[in-house]
Amino acid sequence: MTRSLNLILDTYSSAVATQRAAQNIRYSGGNTQTGNAIAYVVQNVFSEAAGARPLRPGISRVLILLTDGRSQDPVLGPALQAHKAGIRIFAIGVGEAVREELGEVASEPDTAHVFHVSDYEAIDRIRDQLRQRICQNVLCPNIQVENRNNTNELLDVPGLCKITLGGLPLPSRW
Repeated sequence: MTRSLNLILDTYSSAVATQRAAQNIRYSGGNTQTGNAIAYVVQNVFSEAAGARPLRPGISRVLILLTDGRSQDPVLGPALQAHKAGIRIFAIGVGEAVREELGEVASEPDTAHVFHVSDYEAIDRIRDQLRQRICQNVLCPNIQVENRNNTNELLDVPGLCKITLGGLPLPSRW
């Protein structure tokens, strides 16, 4: 199995340089090893040693997985490892990619984190929708409220930061 790490988080000092590096990534062919790829990214990319910010509120870790076929290795274990590490996974299937496997890998809900396109050129058609979904919780993070049925439990309520109460923004935790 040949792996290559084309984009290291702390290598680039601007968004333009990072975008340029991402645009220069080329398809290398070979077998589909999605599980191994996810495990590799969790250990070698989303680590503070590789430039990832420490995991804390307001800091998002997002993985965009692009695949064109069924993985030849298990994906569920590595995907769960990524989710436990606070990584939000968006899965994009191209062509014959298996939708069921995309759903196993992607964060919940599948409807917001799984995309399927007919070919690589079609990725341009989902770009804005993908960007909006990635940035949604960054711009409008979840707030936590007490569960009225169980006072020891907090519930995450998504996207309420745009709502105001008497002209005042809602607190991040109630």
